[in-house]
Amino acid sequence: MRCENEKNDVLNIYRSHKPDIHLYPGVADMIKALDEKGIKVGIITDGRPEGQRNKLEALRLQNIDFIITDELGGVQFRKPCDIAFRIMATRWKLPYEQIVYVGDNPNKDFQASRQLGMKSICFKNADGIYTDKEE
Repeated sequence: MRCENEKNDVLNIYRSHKPDIHLYPGVADMIKALDEKGIKVGIITDGRPEGQRNKLEALRLQNIDFIITDELGGVQFRKPCDIAFRIMATRWKLPYEQIVYVGDNPNKDFQASRQLGMKSICFKNADGIYTDKEE
């Protein structure tokens, strides 16, 4: 029982911690420039809501239009499920053909965007966890 309690304590700490993370240089300026041109920027992110919200806050992105997929009803709404993509397009009142999706995980990030007819860009992040994936 003690081991289970310790596991739960560690998980709670991990899930509620405030990460010390930052955007890459130039990203904040790019987002601002896009906004000034009237180009909408949004985030679709998988994962536990509390952790994702902490990341968005640390990156100072909580004012950007975002969808945390798990808040839609659970893990079944994570990518490659297309629900979050449909919601974002509806919010923005834009046809799929006018939306560009940027992702870094070839295994799940692009299935929904391609099926819906969005343009897609794969960001090959040298520091990311998907650098060894080929697509």
